This record gives sequence, structure tokens and C-alpha cells, in this order.
Amino acid sequence: MEEEGSFLHMTAPTFHSSVDFTVHDWLKKFNATSLKPPDFREYWALNVPNIYSPRADMNCLNITFDEGLAKQVLFTPLERFICGCNETEKVFEEIKKIDSLPMLCGRVFKSREPTYSCRDCALDPTCVLCMDCFKNSAHNTHRYKMSMSGGGGYCDCGDEEAWKAHAYCEVHLQGKREMSSDSSPIERLPLDLIERIRILMGFVLSYCHEMLTWEQPISQPSDLCPSGFDTANEAHETYATMLFNDEIHTYDQVIHTLNRAIECTEKEATDYATMIDREGRSIVKCGNFQSCNQVRNIIERTNSRSGRKPLRVVVMHSSVIAHQIFAMKLLSWLKQILSYSEAFRIIFSQVMMESPTPGSPLLESIMLSDTQLWKAARNQWHQLFISGTLMDQQCKKTFARIFTHNYPLLMKDFIADDHEHSVSITSLSVQIFTVPTLAHYLIMEENAIYVLLRTFLTECERNRIDGKLSFERSQNIELFRRSQFVLFDLRYLLTVKPNEWNTSLRKNFLHGIQQLLNFLSWMQGMDSVVRQVGQHVEFEAEWETGVNLQSKLVPVITLVLDWCGSDRVVLVKALRAALKLLESIQGKMTTTVREVADHSSSCIEYDVSSMPVTIHLPLSRFVAGLILHLPKFDLTYSSPEFLIRNKPGPEELMELPLRTQVMIAQFRAGMWRRNGYSLLNQVFFYHNVRLRDEMLDRDIMMLQIAASLMESNKFLIHLLNKYGLLIWIGDTFDTSQRRTEDEYTRQTATIAEEFLGLLIIIISERYYPGVGNVTERDRVKKEIIQLLCIEPMTNSQLCKMLPKDPNHETGMENVVNEVADLKKTTDTSTGKYELKPEFYSCFNPFFYHYTREEQSKAEEVQLKRKKQTGEEECCPPPLPSEFSLPFSVIINLLQCDVMAHIMLVVLKRTLNLHSTSYSEGQFEKVLHIIGLALHEEQRQQEQKEEGGFFQFTKMAEKKGILADLEKCQGSPRVEAHKDLLNWTLRKFRSLQRSEGKAMEVDVEFPPENTASTSRKRDKKQNAQQAAARRARIMAQMSAMQKNFIKQHAQLLKEVDAEESSNQTESDIFVLEESSDDPVALGNLQRGKVISRQTHTCILCREEQEASLTGRTLVIGAFVQRSTVLSKNRNHRLEDPKEFNPLLISADLFCGPHTSTCGHVMHSDCWQKFFEAVVAKERRRPVRYGRHVSFNVDKQEFLCPLCECLCNTVIPLVPPITTLIVNNTEKPNNIKIDDWLFSHRKAVEKLQVQRFRALPSNDDQGEKILYRYKPTPLKEVMASLSTDSSEQFHSLYAVYAQQCAAGNNFPNSLLDMMRVFSQATYMVGLEAHPNPDDDRVPLMTWWSCAYTIHSIEWLLRDQKKSLFGDLSSRRAHCMQTLVRVVGASTSIFDAQVVRNHCVSLLQYLLLAEEHSCSSSCCLEVDAFTLLVFVCLSMPVLFTADDHESNSGLTFPVGGVNELYILHLVLVFHLVQIFLSIDFPFLEEAETSEAQHKETSEEVAVCHFYIEVLTAAGVENCKNPVNAQKLLKTIHQAMLPFLRCSALFFHFLTDVEAPKTLAGMHSEEYQFQALCWYLGLSTRLNEILQSPSLRQLALCWARHAQVYSMVNQETLQMDEEDAPPPRSIVVKHPISINQLVCLPSDYSELINNVSVFTCPNSDGEDSRSPTMCLVCGQILCSQSYCCQTELEGAMVGACTFHVQVCGAGVGIFLRIRDCKILLLVGKTKGCYMPPPYVDEYGETDQGLVRGNPLHLCKDKYRELHRLWLSHGIPEQVSHTLEQLPALTTTNWFLL
Repeated sequence: MEEEGSFLHMTAPTFHSSVDFTVHDWLKKFNATSLKPPDFREYWALNVPNIYSPRADMNCLNITFDEGLAKQVLFTPLERFICGCNETEKVFEEIKKIDSLPMLCGRVFKSREPTYSCRDCALDPTCVLCMDCFKNSAHNTHRYKMSMSGGGGYCDCGDEEAWKAHAYCEVHLQGKREMSSDSSPIERLPLDLIERIRILMGFVLSYCHEMLTWEQPISQPSDLCPSGFDTANEAHETYATMLFNDEIHTYDQVIHTLNRAIECTEKEATDYATMIDREGRSIVKCGNFQSCNQVRNIIERTNSRSGRKPLRVVVMHSSVIAHQIFAMKLLSWLKQILSYSEAFRIIFSQVMMESPTPGSPLLESIMLSDTQLWKAARNQWHQLFISGTLMDQQCKKTFARIFTHNYPLLMKDFIADDHEHSVSITSLSVQIFTVPTLAHYLIMEENAIYVLLRTFLTECERNRIDGKLSFERSQNIELFRRSQFVLFDLRYLLTVKPNEWNTSLRKNFLHGIQQLLNFLSWMQGMDSVVRQVGQHVEFEAEWETGVNLQSKLVPVITLVLDWCGSDRVVLVKALRAALKLLESIQGKMTTTVREVADHSSSCIEYDVSSMPVTIHLPLSRFVAGLILHLPKFDLTYSSPEFLIRNKPGPEELMELPLRTQVMIAQFRAGMWRRNGYSLLNQVFFYHNVRLRDEMLDRDIMMLQIAASLMESNKFLIHLLNKYGLLIWIGDTFDTSQRRTEDEYTRQTATIAEEFLGLLIIIISERYYPGVGNVTERDRVKKEIIQLLCIEPMTNSQLCKMLPKDPNHETGMENVVNEVADLKKTTDTSTGKYELKPEFYSCFNPFFYHYTREEQSKAEEVQLKRKKQTGEEECCPPPLPSEFSLPFSVIINLLQCDVMAHIMLVVLKRTLNLHSTSYSEGQFEKVLHIIGLALHEEQRQQEQKEEGGFFQFTKMAEKKGILADLEKCQGSPRVEAHKDLLNWTLRKFRSLQRSEGKAMEVDVEFPPENTASTSRKRDKKQNAQQAAARRARIMAQMSAMQKNFIKQHAQLLKEVDAEESSNQTESDIFVLEESSDDPVALGNLQRGKVISRQTHTCILCREEQEASLTGRTLVIGAFVQRSTVLSKNRNHRLEDPKEFNPLLISADLFCGPHTSTCGHVMHSDCWQKFFEAVVAKERRRPVRYGRHVSFNVDKQEFLCPLCECLCNTVIPLVPPITTLIVNNTEKPNNIKIDDWLFSHRKAVEKLQVQRFRALPSNDDQGEKILYRYKPTPLKEVMASLSTDSSEQFHSLYAVYAQQCAAGNNFPNSLLDMMRVFSQATYMVGLEAHPNPDDDRVPLMTWWSCAYTIHSIEWLLRDQKKSLFGDLSSRRAHCMQTLVRVVGASTSIFDAQVVRNHCVSLLQYLLLAEEHSCSSSCCLEVDAFTLLVFVCLSMPVLFTADDHESNSGLTFPVGGVNELYILHLVLVFHLVQIFLSIDFPFLEEAETSEAQHKETSEEVAVCHFYIEVLTAAGVENCKNPVNAQKLLKTIHQAMLPFLRCSALFFHFLTDVEAPKTLAGMHSEEYQFQALCWYLGLSTRLNEILQSPSLRQLALCWARHAQVYSMVNQETLQMDEEDAPPPRSIVVKHPISINQLVCLPSDYSELINNVSVFTCPNSDGEDSRSPTMCLVCGQILCSQSYCCQTELEGAMVGACTFHVQVCGAGVGIFLRIRDCKILLLVGKTKGCYMPPPYVDEYGETDQGLVRGNPLHLCKDKYRELHRLWLSHGIPEQVSHTLEQLPALTTTNWFLL
């Protein structure tokens, strides 16, 4: 030990403080063996209150302590004492080096932390891995499951008993290799250090236990009281009111209570509630005792009114709180100390097992005091247990013994507690009971099964009446619900059955089983019902508790049966005990003799229709499960081992299950309809996949057992007697007095069908191991076949409908590919399993797991399939598997006399057309039973068993069954089952021939069969001949048509021309003759086409064209603020009141987007409709709430036809071209330089008008407005040459002619235009209505430009052509929108519009004005600028003479508009020059291919250098690759040109060129767009104007340009630079995408696992949610991160939506794996995520937990939804379709 202890060498002590002296004193006493607990406690009594005591004036929501001082004074001395020196860090590092790498991981999971379980290697589903171990293990390539931890568990990596293979990850495998078996971890450390830490741990743990469970809140332990402490002097002491958490009161109740008690704000109360929920308690008041006690009284008084248990609130002394806080810190510190060495953990375990005082060990005391602690304290102890005791096998064993020994007390405390199971000490049961060796040890040594069941039975006693469990609705069953956690623990204990048994294990297992049998006997017969006769049941009986109890008991019983079936002795003793108990419960039953078909039997008397009956028979079913295991050990029910007194016979065994079957038959016959929904639900769950394994299946199994033990005729008589069908089977039942419509007759017929169905089930259902010669694999395969016969199913559907074993596995993956193929209709669709054709023959229409609906659907599907394939339309019985030997006698039921009698009765009634008791179901089922008998005889023949006992055909022939079947062929009653009857007869004859007994029947009847076959063959031949005849006729007609066309080609041409001419005259009229491609602008404008469209009002159904003389038409529209196109998420609309939308930012940070569904209404119809909607919403009672899908307060409504969300309407304006006066004058040839000069003159000298603005609700005080008028037109003309003056005058003469024409719009149309303009204003600026605001025109125009931008983006993203792939809905939207804004000057003040026009022209044309502007060219969107100038220019001069808007002025698409486009295009070129990445364009020093530059390239390159030089860009004179430059510019110009083409196409009604109807290369598109817009395709021609070039250089010289370009360079160099408000937008402007998601979903979960709540001191977020727009992760649906928004508290996502998405957001809830859509504060919905499993299915909520990968197509659909602004509409539709979502508080997400 000398070498190891060298690093612990101590130097001579030097005291620098009292801490040094204290540590020295502790070490000195330790060496003298006189160190005692008071030595530490005195020190803590002196220092702890000074550091951790809350002060009276402190903020209770932000209680902070001096942690640095605490570490120096409280924790460092302890570490120095352990190490024996001052250099603690070095000592601990040396200890870590000595310690080997850990073999076990033991990472303690936090709540909602991702965990992984391997379905291939894990022993059970509770065996999980943490993220790091999973990533470094072989399991990440296996079939794994993802899930979210409930908290409290730990990683099982390194636990060999938890895994079948690959128990170690790569990290812990290294620890296993380094593990030294020569010495224990304790032997590696010095003895004195071991002794010091042992003593210190004992002192610390005792102190922590005492203080955390201290029950005297206003006084502390005497030895912890500092000198001078006086509890009597309350006035000078500090106290605190401590409020504790429980699981009874809600957040809102706690918030309401705190609001009243401490008079805090709602935000503060919410923070308190969050802290209490997270920590388990919180200080809500600090002060003197009186004030704190007053708060306590208010809290208790407020809560006591609700009638519930009040909130626990205690007034505590500050010193007590200080010591408790220190105790919590000590536990955290101790956990850190344990991580240094495995030896420390062993010592910790040893200390925990010791008794500080005479009595129980410390561990036991801590366990038993668990419910006295609050949530955080419990978690601290539990984590310490896991990291300190459960990591070592021997310590874990000791812990398990103490835990099991005290289990009854622990569970009793938990049941009486009000905390969740996850924070209870009992939750640690999963850590010990799931270890196989430990579980078997606890059963042997601690009698664990008995202890658990005895605990559960003790709690069940209070719900036991007359020996049976009984529950009432008025009874509080919460305690019983909590007690059912025992059943989970029992399942953990039984997970793995032993390979070897010993005496002790058998004894204690059987001891526990006796308790289980007692409990099953309490359940036997519970919730029994009696048929209600007369009136309906008054109160619904309580049934839920019994069914829930059964669901939790199912896996336990299954495991117990597996254990019993693994040992002969256990099986025999368990069955004997079960039989004795069953006999004692049933008692003696009275019998009576019944006779059928000359056979008699003594039957038990019991009338199900009038006596109690139940579905809860767990004891009988347990017996059935045990009997099934007897053949394994060559035992039978008659073996000597079971010769017990009053042993139940087969009749007694089957009695109770048979009663249940009869009750269900009567229920289906309608005899129990007055018993209400209680019975209905019980019957449903009896057949439900969750419970049927231990209910329905066991009942059928018991009936099969009885059938195998009884003589067949007697068994059938018992069934007939119990079903009450002895009269039905008699000859006198079918009399003439009985009527078919009689209720009794109908009920009896239905019960008879159910009886026959039960016979089919008993005889044919053999796919259960032990009943039939099948394996579990065959059983699953049969289930899958039957399910897929209903319809193709997804993987999740199959998993949901298949039974699961105790490990939650179905076994489906092992067999499904043998019987089915997974098919997908598309790459993005969900895959569905389709049954392979060869397995359709296995379909059983009377499969006992089918519901009535599934049976009907499956049979219908199979009959339809057979009809399509030309097969017989019937579903004959499939060949069943063989019975196992003990059950093989069951097939004798098929040939016994009673069965023959039943068959004959049904067949004769079928032949008797006057029979009233006949039903098709009876006949079909008898045919099915006969088919089963024929299958059995065929099997016997194929096995060549001579003299076999089964000879059904002989019996059937002898009894006349065959003869009756043949007679039925001619009966009209069997038409529906004619094919099944024919199949049965053919089967008969086939078996007769195979026996070599061809009888006369063979000669007599085959002709019928042959005739039938012949008819089918003839029918098929006729169909083929008819098809061939049709083909010949069609070929002849085609040849004649071709010949006629050749002969009359000229005539056809003339006819086509005439039809085309007629169509043109009636439908379309061309304004101008054109033989070339259409041109939208300039003197060459041509190709104007106007379609006459007739619209139908969806409200009054009247048809009408859009015109100025008819009623005004409108379409519903939705205007929304949008940030979808934003290129700068940091740029936000901070102050809408002061925002000036004249120059729209180039980053498109926000804008009003308009969309429409396109459905047309009359304006007055719409107004009436909307008024009715508003009135209806106003009348809606408050308790029902308002419509969530739309808000009438925001003018929202749903389209009456498609229910699309709308908040305004857009009027249908007639085509603007039809409103323009034809100008027959010669073309205007003004040059662009003259055009620029004249407009510069117009805006150089302005006339200023000053006036007071009208006051609005938002304005405070008087506001002065200034408006500008340009230089009068005559003065401008005077400054021009004569020719230029005339040309310039003619430009605006067109607008003057329009005004003079006086084409005024009707008032209704103008009103609707104002409605729309106000909607864009209010939504876009979040403002109140104000028609006098100068920004209204700009907002309307901006909405048009923004919408066109959006549609262009969408088309470009989908790689669609501009006009050819434009949907009719979007085309209609743009057409209506552009026409409205084109005519918008009719509703706006001409002075306002003119003022905007002047300002825009000054910005563009005047160098001094531009240089003084706050926005440079890089900050302005060129297309929006183009729209604004085009729409405002017509009133620039015409308003001089027409101030009152007596006429209309529209853009006409002439030279004026062409030059505006030309001007803005050059403006955009400057933007492109300054934004493209010019280093990329630098000429390479060596170039292999020399390119001869064209004149265009030279001119563009020269101008490019000039612009860069003017902007002050460095290194701009390097050689440039002119060819690449020109190509890049063309590419960058495309988005602007595409938007311009859309705008002018709908403005001028010039048809779209065919060249833009398809997708072509970018260069081709550029040329086609230039031609269509009237522009030159050569940039040197566009730039040849000197005036334009000077303007361009002026724009580039703006000071802000230099700043922005250099700022971008600075950002490239400095990654950490803060994002600027203004950025240089790159061209071509890229399409925004949703954030990039990892392909593997587990990677996403792992990445987010490190995310912590920003407001909870590093606590993990429970619902981390990612914004898919910006990628930010938020703490959603949590009170801790709520923020105040507009006076209300909202969740993190709702608040983020306002900032990031202007009220619309799309999120991914990562741990729930679902998409969240939010609109505003009150609307939202969920959508499937883009992550799918290998079957193409999503997994919302990670229910299945399969590995998920990103489906790019689904994510692309989400992106398209967002990019098309479809989220509000999607949310609205979803809320309308799923009303349950309306209750969700979306604003809290």
C-alpha cells in the first residue's frame, strides 16, 4: 500500500483561516479515533444558516446564495478531510487513474430523455440504453425501438443479464477488458482514506436523512442550534411559507391560490407554480412568523372550499430551510464523489446497510421515509441509490432484499401518497425485479411473489363484497388504481422463467400462486349481470375498473402459466389447487336429464336469460391454461395425480365459459338490449385483441377440453340445453302458428346461428399450440392471413390487431413476409401488406377473432375477388391443421348422431318453403360444418388409415344428409349459397370415388355438375367471341374513317376553318391582328385577347359576366402578413404606425400576401351571407365557445362552397383593356433619354401643399401632412424640343382621354375595392381601419407585388413553366388582383397617389435626392418599385385637371410603361452587379480555350467595372470572364423578368407567348421574356442610354452601398459578427427552404437531448420544439417559458410565431414526432411528420418506436405548403374536420 499512498503525503499544517483549523482538528481527532458526528454538526450549525438561510427581503422567485462561499466553507473542508491534504483535485485525479473504466453505464435518465431498446437482443422492453451507449453499440444496426423515459431509470449497458447478446458498448467493453480480478477496488486505495470516507459518509447520510425528514418546521435539532438561538423570539427571526406540490391540484388552481394569497401577478404565480411542479416545493413568502402564517391560512382556506385535499403549506424557520438546502447540496456532492471510484460506491453501499442507531439499516429508514419528502429530495435519494448501490451486483442484491422485505409498507405509503409513481421509491422495482437471477433469488429467499400478491390482496379487501370484488361509480377508486402497480412489479418478477427448479423455488412459487388463485377467485363472477326485462336499466353499471384490472392481469397470468408449464411438480400442484378452489366456488350444481336423437345426458340446470352471468372467469380460464400443459409431461386430466375429492367433471369445467357464450349469443339476438352500454362495452372488450388471449381464447379452449373429455353426443346435448335450443331442434318447433316476424322466432333463429358458429369454432380453431399440432409461428401466420383477407393493411394496423406477448411483441416480422407482400402505390405513400394469392384458400369466414363487421367485410371482399377471377363465388372452409393427440377426438362431433340430427333439421327446413325458423345463416354454417367433416375424411384417406374411425360420408349417406343436399340444389332459398352447395357436393363425390364406391349417384348427378361446368365454359367462350367481334368492327370503322379523311381532306379543312371562325366570334375576340409573338409593352404591343367569362354566384346560382352595368361580383380572399419570402429574419416590422411602405425592402422581410379559392359571389349576396355569419356567432352561447376555425372579429369567414378561410373579398373588375379608349394616333417615338429628362424636369421643382390630417383613434394631437405636385405639364413641355414635346404630351394624353371618357365604376364595385384595400392595410400594418391614411394605396399595391413574388417563387421551386403550369386558381387570383390594383386610382385620392409617384421618381431620377435617401439601391425591391411606379404614373399630370377623380386612369402598357420597366430593369442590374460574387468571375490566369468576346460582353463587362468602381469595391479592376459574367447576369435577371411578365400579362390582357408555356433553358427563357416585354435581348442596347448609365453610377455611389458591400466582406471574415439589419440580397434571389433535418430521427432526438429550458436553471425541456423556418429550438407547452404578448401569457411557440412568421408558424415537436401548425394565438393543428419507418408510416407520439428516417418527398410537401402560404387554410380545414382540436389551448404551446 505504500506505493499507492504516495500521492497522499501530508505536509505540516499551516493555518490561514478557521477552515484550515477545522479540517486539522477533524484529522487530528480521526487519527485519535475520537471523531464523532457532533464535530461536523457543530461546524454546520455555525455556518450553514449564514449561507443558505433565506432573507426576509429576498425575491422568492430568484433565491440565490453565495455558492462560492459555500464551496469554500462547507464542501472544500469535507474534500480536504477525505484526501487528508489541501490538494484535493490532484488526489481525486489520482484516484480516478487507479480506478478502472466502468463496466456498467448506470446513467440515470431524466424525464422525457430518449432511450433505446433492442428488439433482437434485449431480455425485455425495460432493458434500455442511453444515447451514447446506443451510438457506440451494435444495437444501432438491429431492430431497435425509441422511447421517452419517464425518469428514474438508468442505462443497462454492461448488465449481461439484461441482454441476450452485445451487452456492452465499445466504451464499457473496454472497462470489462481492463477489469482486474486480482484485487477488489477497495484494496487499491489507502486504508486511512477508506476509513475517512466511510466515517464521513455515515455522518453526511445520517445528517441528510434527519434534516430532509425533519417534522418540526419552526425548530431545528438541538445540536444544530447555534449559540444564541431563541425560538421564542419570533419577531426577530426569519420564517418562510413553503408551498408543496401534489398531483391533485392543477396549475390553474395553484396560480389562482397564489394570486389571492401573496397578491402577485399572474406571471409570477405561473413561475411559482412551475417551480413547485419541478422541485416539489417553493418558498412563496419570507418574513416574520405572523405574515408567513397569514399567507398559509389564506392558501389553506382558498383550497378547502373545493372539497378536495388542500394544498400542503408549512411555515418554516429559515435555519431549518438552510439545513435542508444544504442537505440537498450534500447529496449532489456525494453523487459527484461516488463517480470518482468504484470503491467509493462500495463503501457507500456498506454505510447504507449499517445502522447509525440500534434498529434498521439506514437504507431501510430512508426507504420508509420516502413519502415524507418532496419531489426533488426523492429524486436525489433515488439517483444516489442507483449510482451508489445498484451498480454493484452484491450491493444490488442486498438492496433488493431490503426493498422486498419492506415492499408492503412501501406500497402502502405510495397508495396513500399523492405523488406520481415515477417519483416514488417503489418505481425502483423495475431495476431489481427484471434481473433474472435476482428475481429468482428473491422468490426463493424472500418469497417475493407471495409478498407482492399479499400486498395487493390487502388493498383489494376494501373493494370486496360477499367474497367478490365490487366497484361503484360513486366510489373513489384512485387508491385501487395506484395499488395495481403491484401487478406491474409481479410481471417484472416473472419475466424470465427458470431453466432449473429447486425445492425452495417450487415451494415459494406455489405459495405465491395460492395467493394468485385466491385473487382470481375474488374476480370469478365479478360484475355479473342479469338480463333486464320490461324497462331499461336505470343506471349504467361500473364496468371500467374490472376491464382495466383484467388488462393488467393478462400478462401476469400468461407468465404464471409459462412458469407452471416448465416444471411437472409445479404444474400438478398448481392444477390441483386450482381445481379445489374452483370446485369450492361453483359448489354443487343441480342437473336434469335431456334427450336428443335417442341420446340422453344429465345437464346442469341454469337459465342464462334470467340468472346472473359474467364475462369475468379468470379462475376457470387459469385452469384451462394449466390443463393445456399436461401433455408435455404425459399427463391427462384423468391421471392419478388429479384424483381429488369432488373433482370437477368436464360438465362443471365447461359450465361457466358456456354460460358466457350463451349470454353473448343472446346479446347478439337482441335479448339484452335493455341492459345498456355497460354490457355492450364488456362484450366488446371480451373480444378485443388486448384481452381475448385470456378471455375468449381460454373459454374456447375450455370448451374444447370438455369436448375432448366427453362423449360427443352428450357434449352437444349440453350445448343445446344451455342455448335453450332443445325446442328448436324438435320437430314441433316449426308449426304453422309460428310467424317469421315473431320476436321469439327471430331471436331463436339468431341464437341457433350463434350455436352453429360456436360448433364451427370448437371444431376448426386449432391454431393454438397444444390444441393443434402447430407452433406459435403458425398461430401468428393464421392471424395475419385472416386479417389481410379483410383488406390490405399497413404494418401499424397489423401490429395493432395482433395480440402481444408480455414483452409487447407480436412475432409478426418473422412470418409476415411469408404470406404477404409490402406494396406502395407511390414512393411517398404508406406501404400496405397484401396477401399472396396462394394463401387466399386459407380464408375462414367464421374465424373466431372476427367481429361481426370484420366478418361481413372479409366475406364480401373475398366473394368479389373470386368473381373477378372467375372462381366460384363461395368461401368453403379451409383445411384446418390437425388436432394434437389429446384433442383429436373432437372431430367425432362431426359424425355423431346429434350432429347428424342438427344437420337434417336445418336441411329439411331449408327445403320446406313454409318453414318460419329457416335462416340463410343456419344453412351456410351447416354447409361449413359438412365441409369441415369432408376435409377430415379426406385427411384420413390421404394418410391411408384403413378402417379409420372417421367415416362421415357413409353416415351422411345413411342418414339422408346427402340426399337432402342434392334436393337443396333446386331450392330457391339457397341461391345465395348455390356455389358453396355445389362445392360441398363435389367434395362428397370426390371422396366417394376415392373409396372406390362409385354408386348410381355418380351416374345420376354428374350431369348437373357437368352442365354447370359446361355453362360456365360456354359463357367464357361467348365472352371471348364477343370481344373478338367488337375488335373486328372497331378495326373496320377505323379503316373507313381513314379512307373518308383521305377522300374529303379539302372539305374537312374548310369545315375546320369555319368552325374555328364561328368559335372565335362567339367566345373570343382579338383586338389586334397579329401574326408574330405577342408583345405586352411599347409601340409594338400586340396580341391582346379577352375571354368572355360567365360566372355563377355560389349563393344565388345566377350566371353573369363581370361588367360595369351588372351586379358586382366578388371572390373570397385571404390576406395575411407573411415572412415566407424573407431573406433576413433579423429584419422585423418594429413599429407599424411609423412604417412607410414607399420603398419596400429588398429582403422582402414581410408583406401582405393575398390568396383566394376563386369561387364567385355577388357582392350583395356576400354581404348578406357575412352578416348572417356574424349574427350567428353573436348568438352562439358563451359556454359553447366561438368558432375556432375563423374569427368574425377579424372579418374572417369560410367560403360557402369550399370552406376555404377568407377575411375579405376582391371584386371582379372587367378587363382593363375594354375600359381604355382606343388610341388611333401614330406610335410614340420619344427616346428614353428625352423621357428621362422630361420626368426629371417634372420632379425637380415641386409645389408643396400643406394641410392638417384628419384625426384618427390612434393619433394624439394634430398632425400636419405635406404633399407634392410636379411641375405642370406645360412647363415641362416648354423645356423640350418641339418634337420631343409633342411625343411627351401624347404619353399622358392617353390618360387624359380616359378621364374625359368618364367610365366611372358603380358604387358597389368601388365599395368592394375599398373593402379589399382596407383589408390589406389592416392586416399588413396591424392597424385599425383608416381610409384616409396615405399608406392605403401602397399597401394594396404591395399585396399585389408580394403575391406575384410568391407565385413566381412557387413555380420556380417546382421547376414549372411561367404560364403553362400556372394553376387556374392562382391565375384567377393574380388576374383579379392585378385588375383591381390597375383600376385602384378610382378609389384613392389622386393627390395621394401623385405624391407617391413624385417621391418615387425623385428617388430614381434625381441624384441629390437619391444620395440623401435613407435607402440605397441594394435595400429596395426592384419589382415592387416597378409596380408602384407603373400604377401611380397615370395620375402624375392628369390630376391637374381632374382632382375629383371624375374619370378613370389605367396603365395602358404603352411606351410609358415600357420605359418604366427599362428604368427599373437597369436599377435591378445595378443590384445584380453589386451582389454577384465577383471573385468567382475573375479570369483564370491560364485558360486553355480562348473565347472571342462579343460587343455585348465587352459593353457589359465595362459597365460592370464602372458600377463596382463607383460603389468603392476593391480589386474590381481584375480581369473578368465576360462570358460567365453575361450568363450570370441573365440568370440573375430571370426572377425579376418572370414577375414582370406575370404582372403585365394580367394588366394588359396580352396573351402569354407559347415560348413561355414550357420549361426551357435559362438563356431561352431570358430571350422569350425580353421579347414578350418589348425589351431588347442584348444588354448593351438596354444600357446604351447615357442618362441611364449616369443614373446607374449615381445609384451605386450611395454611401450605404459602400457600407453594405464592405459589411458583407467583414462578415465573411468574422464569423462571430452580429447579424446586420440590412443585408445584400444575392441575385438570382434564392428560394427559401425549411431547415435541413437529419436523415435519421434518432440523430435529431440525440441532438436535442442537450437542449435545456432557458428559464429553468438548466433543466431539460419536456417538449422541445423546433421551428422549421429558422431552426430555433423552443421549450413548448410549458409554463416556465410563457411570455406576455398583448396583455396575455402565451407559450414559447406562440410568441415565436409572432416574431419569426408574422403569426404563422410550422414546428416539429421532436419528442412527440409530429408537425405543429400555428396561426395567430388561437388556432393550430397537428400534421404527420416527414419521418417514416421502413414501412412508410409515420409514428406520431413514438407509439411504435420503430427507427425513422426522413422522407424527402413528405418534407417537400410540407415545404410546398409553407411556401404557398397554405398553412392558415390547412389549419382551418383541420379544425373544421376535427372538432376535438378546438378544445386545445393553442396559445399555450
